Amino acid sequence: MVVVDSSALIPLSKAGALFLLKGLFKEVIASREVFNECVVQGAGKPGTRELEEAFSDWVKVRETNPVEAKKLAKAEGLEAADASLVLLAKAEKQQLVSNDAYLIEVARAHGVECLWVTSLVLTAVKGKTLNKEKAKDVLLNIVKAGMNVKPVVFAALLKEIERL
Repeated sequence: MVVVDSSALIPLSKAGALFLLKGLFKEVIASREVFNECVVQGAGKPGTRELEEAFSDWVKVRETNPVEAKKLAKAEGLEAADASLVLLAKAEKQQLVSNDAYLIEVARAHGVECLWVTSLVLTAVKGKTLNKEKAKDVLLNIVKAGMNVKPVVFAALLKEIERL
């Protein structure tokens, strides 16, 4: 099981790469706030249809305590949606997948193990569920879809894919 943030779901959906989450984890969960960011607020945007299908099929929505989320958000300088993910991952004792550096920093400070979106690509190559060429294509497509990856990190990822 894994908890997932909109900063992971949106670029993966735009890149046609939601299959990574579905293939790597038995269960994928998100908070109600993430569902709202992805599906309700994202209505009509690229990738929304894929997200709607994922949420109606294999991404499960879990409720969190809004009072606790607001409290954590205020204490840590997070958005309520991000705070809800920290609470959810901590309560479920699960990893959090995100591409939000500050969210990952806060989550780790609260004892939550985190994965970057790019680590999903590497994990899929290591597990032989994605070949090297497809992995490079997926990586390029999620960057084209708007996910921020520093050039030096992108280069290191390509090198690591070749090494695997």
